[in-house]
Amino acid sequence: MWSPDGRRLAFSSNRTGVWNTFVRNAEEVSSEERLDEPSLSAVATSWTSDGRSIVYFRIAQNTDYDVWVRPAATTGTPR
Repeated sequence: MWSPDGRRLAFSSNRTGVWNTFVRNAEEVSSEERLDEPSLSAVATSWTSDGRSIVYFRIAQNTDYDVWVRPAATTGTPR
């Protein structure tokens, strides 16, 4: 999913065996960053309209699918 300003791309991949969410700068191919812990399964669903946060769902054994919002930067606390 493209960010509202078109400068970043958020995507989910299971290339490590668990779904993780990544953000990549559109102008720098090597700028990919994982947004969550590698052991947690997380799939991005949308950007907030201001482009500062990503909405995603995390799959947990005890609660199934949980909706989370976290800053698009790798620093910050999900809520």
